[in-house]
Amino acid sequence: TGGQGGSIEVAVGEGSSGAGGFVEVTAGKTTDASTGGYLLMASGYSEATSSGPIALRTPNAGAAGVSGAMMLTTGTSSLGNTGALILDTGEASGGHGGDIRARVGTGDTGDGGHVLVSAGDESFAL
Repeated sequence: TGGQGGSIEVAVGEGSSGAGGFVEVTAGKTTDASTGGYLLMASGYSEATSSGPIALRTPNAGAAGVSGAMMLTTGTSSLGNTGALILDTGEASGGHGGDIRARVGTGDTGDGGHVLVSAGDESFAL
């Protein structure tokens, strides 16, 4: 149909005491031998130009605090491998593939931040 696409905003209210609100989105759980639910977040597609971006961020800290952490984790495994964490920029046509960038912010006290990459250990016992 003609016209602009709509918007959906999910927000919790503001308060003046206690912690801020909480938003949780969870895919379905099953108790049988099937796989649990699937959660997909995707930006919009344009047939004529670019797809939309996805931004995940924590806001700046208040006067006496730190900004919130951001975590991407997979669960533990009871039988077999754990889930993979995949960063993939996709294929390009008529240009170069997208970058993968990691940047540590600056500070004004002590050393700068660190970039830590480590592989897991193997533990096997008979």
